[in-house]
Parts: sequence; structure tokens; C-alpha cells
Amino acid sequence: MKKLLFGLFALVSISSLAAGEFNVYGKFGVDLHSNFSKIKDDDGETVLPKKAKSGYSFFLEGTTEIAPNLEFGLGLGYVARKGKNYSYDDDFNVPPTKVTGRMVSYDSIPLYLTTKYNLNTGTSFKPYGKIDLGYSFNKINKTDEYENGVKIEGDDGKMKNGIYFGVGLGVEYNNFLTELSYHLTKSKWTAEGESDRFDNKAVRLSVGYKFNF
Repeated sequence: MKKLLFGLFALVSISSLAAGEFNVYGKFGVDLHSNFSKIKDDDGETVLPKKAKSGYSFFLEGTTEIAPNLEFGLGLGYVARKGKNYSYDDDFNVPPTKVTGRMVSYDSIPLYLTTKYNLNTGTSFKPYGKIDLGYSFNKINKTDEYENGVKIEGDDGKMKNGIYFGVGLGVEYNNFLTELSYHLTKSKWTAEGESDRFDNKAVRLSVGYKFNF
């Protein structure tokens, strides 16, 4: 699958250059809602909360028109995320130990194919829909954990790369655009010899500008 996607990326790049006319979109986004997959222990108890803090993102897309109102091209982005802070009393110790820290999270660099359909309204307002499909390079964010205010060392592990998918609706006005989209980033968290699915699902609000060439 990964080799197929990279082959399509190369093909689209060559086709876009051959066409000679294309659009470049620059976008900034904020995650209105962001969740990670739950990670549970052997007893079925959740060991990491799934909700993430609101992340932010930057995207650059290049497309060419392959049919009336239909664009096809490539996108590259950067998505920054932070896990929620946590705090609990460990009753295993007497007296109980206060444990604080931040849940594991990761940043992503998605590389993807994008298809955009523009609805011609005959006015300066142009609604559109788009679909993204590609591959995300994921990097774990270092986390610190404290017991009674004293930092303890731990294994943050690694994040595996995975499939990236997005679907969105937006409106363009005089080359300015606003977009609401849903995104799925596939990943696995590997630590201490164990591996758990740790996908991210996010609803993102983006604003941007289209440059015509």
C-alpha cells in the first residue's frame, strides 16, 4: 500500500508539471475536537485517556484541473498535538503517591493525494468538497511523569507511521477559503515490547488562500 501511494504521488507530480497551470493552497487549521484510540490494560481498564488538547496544523496543496470544476493534486502538512494532563493518587503506596503527567501524543507530517470538486454558483462564493488520502509520518512527543513532584524516568516508546485520510466541505471567496473537515491518522504506539493501536480522529476548522499560477 505504501509503495502504491508513493508511486501515485510521483505520477501526480509529473502530471501537474506537464499541465503547466496549477493552484497552490496554503492553509492553517485548528482541531475543534481530537481523540486518540483508547489503550487498555489486561483487565480492560483504560490506562491512557483518549481525548487530546486542541492541535494546530499547516498545509500546502498543489492541484491542477483535470475536468470542469474538478481538481486533483498533492498535499503536504504538519499537525501538532498534545495529550491531556492527568493526575491521580496511587493507593498502592502508603501514604498514597500523587502521580501527575501528560498522556502520550504525537505530531504528524501527512503526504497525500487530494481531490477537490468546486460547485459553480455563478457568484464569487464557490462551495467545494474534497477528499485526501495518503501516508502520515508520525513522531512521538516526549512526556514527563512525576511522583509527589519528583520527575521519574520512563520509556516514551515510538509511534509507527500509517494511513492518512480526510474529507471536508468548504467555501471559497475571492481566493480566500474556509473549510471544515474530518481526519483520521493511523498509528501504533510501541513501548516496552508491546504495541497498541493509537489512531487519531479529529474535526478541523481551517482557513487559507489560493494562489493561481
